[in-house]
Amino acid sequence: MKRPIIPHVRDNMSPITSVSLHRIANYADSLEKSDGPRRKDFQLSLDMAALTCDRQKADSDVWNKQAADVFTTSFLKCKLYPCRDAELIKAAFITHIERLKEQFRVYSGQRSGTDVARRALATASMVRRRTVSVTAQPFPSYSDGTL
Repeated sequence: MKRPIIPHVRDNMSPITSVSLHRIANYADSLEKSDGPRRKDFQLSLDMAALTCDRQKADSDVWNKQAADVFTTSFLKCKLYPCRDAELIKAAFITHIERLKEQFRVYSGQRSGTDVARRALATASMVRRRTVSVTAQPFPSYSDGTL
């Protein structure tokens, strides 16, 4: 069964959004939980291309760590899953955030030069494998001992 193509994917619009830099800066300056990610207003900092200085990157990390705490607390409260290890849940969610950052970059068209080069190498490697598999034929076996 093939997955249906949903409109935002077909139109190359990101189905996920990133929190604004202004909101991250406000949270970093105050560190009030009401200014940061909350269960009812849950957003992540995914737009890494918009972060231009080390302070913004650090503030983004603080935001996402707070979001991971909010997620972990919410996950444990729902009691639908057998895992009760908060550190394991938080680590898994932080890994998930990294994957969401990658997806956000792809959807928003923020591919870097290294991404383009990596894709070109992967394509060349795939073509080479196909060529080798098509042209490489096994040696014939001669049962009578002649060449």
